[in-house]
Amino acid sequence: MKYCPAIVGLKLDEKSLIAIDNINDIHNVMKLGKVTILIGQLLSIFAGNAVKTSSSGIRLMEDTLAWRVVSSNQAQNGWAITQSNWEYFFSSFGSLDRHGRRQIETIAGIEAYRTWEDPKQQVFWRSIHDGCKVK
Repeated sequence: MKYCPAIVGLKLDEKSLIAIDNINDIHNVMKLGKVTILIGQLLSIFAGNAVKTSSSGIRLMEDTLAWRVVSSNQAQNGWAITQSNWEYFFSSFGSLDRHGRRQIETIAGIEAYRTWEDPKQQVFWRSIHDGCKVK
């Protein structure tokens, strides 16, 4: 990954500013997605035994108090940790990053194409598309 170029006198138009807002939204959703995946994994390990299914198929939280302060005993937790699908857990983190980067590349590519008349904006968007790193 190369460093982003210094572009003196860059003035972004309204559509470019909207595109930057969209990219920031993608970054925020990626952060939220990672937290959600992590919390889901931890809940499936430590609180998985606290969720029971009633005969009608509706899931009930048994005696709540935050799932009885995250449920079970050490033996059940140890078993849940060994049986957890860590491969899917880690691949979901990587997939989330790849999907977000693809969306950012798409936005940057469209903006680079759209701003072909302004060389400074085009350099900016091509750099974003190529994934440059800020110094």
